[in-house]
Amino acid sequence: MKKNYFPLVDLSRFFAAVLVLIYHLGYSTWQPRSNGYFIHDGLYTIPQMSWAWFGYIGVQIFFVISGFVITNSAAKSSISQFVIGRITRLYPTLWICATITLGVCIYAELYSESQLLRRYLGSLLLLPKSPWMEGVYWTLVLEVIFYALVGLMILRRCIDRIDLLALGLAVYSGSAIIVSWLFHGTDVEWLNSAIALARGKRQLLAWHGVFFAMGIYFYLAAVGRLQRSGIIFAILTLSLCCLQIYVGTALPRAEALAEISEAEMTMRSAWVPIVAFLGFTAIIPVSIYKGAWIIERLSTRTIAWLRVLGLMSYPIYLLHFTLGLVLMREMVSLGGNPLAALLLACATVLILSWFIVKFVEPPMQSWTKNRLLKVNALLSSRD
Repeated sequence: MKKNYFPLVDLSRFFAAVLVLIYHLGYSTWQPRSNGYFIHDGLYTIPQMSWAWFGYIGVQIFFVISGFVITNSAAKSSISQFVIGRITRLYPTLWICATITLGVCIYAELYSESQLLRRYLGSLLLLPKSPWMEGVYWTLVLEVIFYALVGLMILRRCIDRIDLLALGLAVYSGSAIIVSWLFHGTDVEWLNSAIALARGKRQLLAWHGVFFAMGIYFYLAAVGRLQRSGIIFAILTLSLCCLQIYVGTALPRAEALAEISEAEMTMRSAWVPIVAFLGFTAIIPVSIYKGAWIIERLSTRTIAWLRVLGLMSYPIYLLHFTLGLVLMREMVSLGGNPLAALLLACATVLILSWFIVKFVEPPMQSWTKNRLLKVNALLSSRD
């Protein structure tokens, strides 16, 4: 087992994916104006799952983990190793899951042929703007932007000052969050437009940059490079993460209210997703400082399963939406109970994700990596 392996981080990543899975299939998509409602067209509701409204917080947890894991990987990589590693990790599984979703969409007759072609090609290339096979791919675009920022630091040979990237992201994103909090619903048109841009154009990282920054600070703590000033910045960044969650919950955008009624929004407590976020992200420092102690007390088989669960989080996230909704629609249309249909859909996504991680993803990643290495060798020989 690798010395710098953090087993509880994989567990946190898995539960973050499950949170998003339950949120989408069990709660948000049976709201009348949600973007998945058209798939089942109001065939069912699952009021017993209303407690899952805060499951979206899994995305923010993902970003923190990504900031931690990617920085840890980049610290010991050349630019070619970093780029090849990121492409190998990101794209093969994306191609597999996008193809499965394409088959589901064809079966369920969800889009026209031209729409499917555009969505499929956009997904295979991971174009920075939708449409994609799944709306959740927007998070992958943010990941790629973060990779680019880290890669630029490797290229400029200043990866040892990754703390500057964390500080820059925290200040940039934190400023947008604070302005959104202080001036929400303002009558000043230009300020309102700026807030809408920061919250709506996710590719700018203005709304989620603080989470990547928090992950970098966790990395700095893991390698013993978090000085006293860094600890202060980390605490402030964590506070900004909580503020972002608060603003998103208590001061929702019009787009959010279009999906879920204002009356229901007012019943929500922002403390629920904040506590969930803090609970799951707390696993990272626990894994950092108690990782060796934990590994010593776990069997090799248990550690291997934790690794598999961590790897499963990616296909779970990519596959769950359309596949899960179509499965639920088919089962309920045959007279099945919606809650039972939800359990079946979740189980199917989990099993399929495990199968992909164990049998499909490894050869695809190996094939991709080998070809990228050949391309890199060819380019290097011409220098």
